Amino acid sequence: MSRMRRTEVSAYVPCYNCAKYLGVVLSGLEKQTYKPVEIIVVDDGSSQDVKSIAEVHGARYVRHTTNMGLAAARNTGVKASSAEVVASVDADVVAGPSWLETLMKWVDVGYAGAGGKLIEINCATLPDRWRCINMRQYPESQKPLKNVMLAGSNTVFRRDYLGMGYDEKFRTNGEDMDMDRRILAAGGTLVYEPRAVAYHLRSDTYFSVARNIWAWATVDRRSLSSSKSLLVHIARKSGYLVSLAMRNAFEGKLWASGMSLSFIPLFIGFSLEAYRQARATRPGA
Repeated sequence: MSRMRRTEVSAYVPCYNCAKYLGVVLSGLEKQTYKPVEIIVVDDGSSQDVKSIAEVHGARYVRHTTNMGLAAARNTGVKASSAEVVASVDADVVAGPSWLETLMKWVDVGYAGAGGKLIEINCATLPDRWRCINMRQYPESQKPLKNVMLAGSNTVFRRDYLGMGYDEKFRTNGEDMDMDRRILAAGGTLVYEPRAVAYHLRSDTYFSVARNIWAWATVDRRSLSSSKSLLVHIARKSGYLVSLAMRNAFEGKLWASGMSLSFIPLFIGFSLEAYRQARATRPGA
């Protein structure tokens, strides 16, 4: 693959209360061998001081006055950007120096989008080890894979494929896979490139990893507005944890299997909380 010309790229970082990571994330974008023409920080209603960190790194700062969710933050980042290609990394993801250059080799030859390999760097504690085992965000392949679903943690897309916008019903997750499906349906091509490496800075507690895996398994919380939908949701998501526990046990990770099962009461509690919120915000409530 050879690049015919050097395409301009805008980069944005959606951020909600991730100030402790943001400085090193922006430094990673500044050190790219393929320089973005601009870096934008989208502050999705954080209670932390995100603006001063963005300003120190010369990034453009855009703020939502209230927390609107990840899909809305992505839409704001795309709209605020100017280049024909839009790159993004999450606010706890540091791109390796050649990350953008490696992905652009695909986009410059006509691919709609490309995503890289996200390596977990915090896997020492039990909650972090559980996340590293059960929440991996890349395919198990040493070679590029075409037309696969790309996790949104570190991606590059041609602007014309993002014109449809991210679906804002996906507040915390799921917006990336939904966009991938729509790009593929529109005839665009996607590629996973394992040589484009980024690093995940996240570190979890027992409670936060349980909340995070529940969010992964619950893409549209607004649907939890009836007793029937709540019961179906709890049954399905508890079954998901059981399947994880069985896989962990089969791999000989009995500690991870036990942890997976221990999340079930928390899943029920999180689902009840989402049910109450959905009932309170539905029309006519």
